[in-house]
Amino acid sequence: MASVSFTPTFRHTDYVDNRDRVQAGGPNGFNARFRALQEDLGKLSEVITQVDGALQQRPTAGMLIDATVTIPAFNAGPPSTGGVFDVQLGALLPLTSHAFHFVSVRPGAAFLNAQVTWEEVAFAADTGAGAPLIARMLRLRHQRPVAVTVSVRVLRLELQD
Repeated sequence: MASVSFTPTFRHTDYVDNRDRVQAGGPNGFNARFRALQEDLGKLSEVITQVDGALQQRPTAGMLIDATVTIPAFNAGPPSTGGVFDVQLGALLPLTSHAFHFVSVRPGAAFLNAQVTWEEVAFAADTGAGAPLIARMLRLRHQRPVAVTVSVRVLRLELQD
């Protein structure tokens, strides 16, 4: 998208009491000032239309995951087992892919006080022929002695180069 800008051209000059005679016509009259304001507002409207057009062409986020998953109980060990659950974030993508994820993780009603953390993990996958691909997953964690059910929603937005 080209650069969009708006530079106002109207500059108000205050009238001075008992010196300026206010009138409708003339270069300093109300009509000339209101026409200048109207012209600036018209230019601003054009800029807003350009911005709106650019926003209409932006990529939209697609729903990638909308699921309920259960993270196993945390056991500090020995041996430590956890409270970790991995969710695959779709298919493998080219290493140059610009994908952004918006993640929402909410514990179920029975575990509203369970603190569930998440991190997005990415790793390169060598496919042998061609460029490497990247795999992404969401790693969910908690530290409760019981399994925790969470609602996971992930939106993916891929930007074009």
